[in-house]
Amino acid sequence: MGHEISGQIIEVGSSAKLYSVGTNVTIYPLIPCGECLACQKKEWVHCQNYSYYGSRRDGGDQEYLAVKEWNVLPVLEGVDVVHASLTEPVAVCSHAVNLINSKKGDKAVVVGAGLLGVMTALILKDSMNFDEVVVVLFLAGLENTTIPIQMWVGLREQLSPTIMAVATCLIIMSTLILVSAELLRRRSERLRGINR
Repeated sequence: MGHEISGQIIEVGSSAKLYSVGTNVTIYPLIPCGECLACQKKEWVHCQNYSYYGSRRDGGDQEYLAVKEWNVLPVLEGVDVVHASLTEPVAVCSHAVNLINSKKGDKAVVVGAGLLGVMTALILKDSMNFDEVVVVLFLAGLENTTIPIQMWVGLREQLSPTIMAVATCLIIMSTLILVSAELLRRRSERLRGINR
């Protein structure tokens, strides 16, 4: 929360050269140190001493925010400034999809139907390569989701037995991991009680 930022420039610093008052912008939240080895190579996402708008410093959960010009990106003409706040999460999902080595006719499974899961599924569905995209929705979190079930259903066409088998295995594995973690937590609490 707070690192998905868009708005309008209301004031510019004396050294600002690229943007003017009234420009609709979105913010790239990463603030690299500029000094570490990764930064020297311009591999900003690998910065060892980074900061981050909305995480390690103030972010978009306030009315006004002073931002470095380096982090400002103009919103394209015709794009609603509110929708532009989704630039960062869409970029994350697009990057993940671009890392997939896919070929025409491939099928995909997305585990989790939260915002990023649904965005990833929509990007996969829009890709020329994926004929079938299945979103595995964890029923345990259903009551907390704000994603309409129709969106999830709308993403799948005819589900192949292979895709359903993979999705079922992922659900079972995830459930086993969650149950194991809970059992370990309880055991740890019990042992701490014995050692007191």
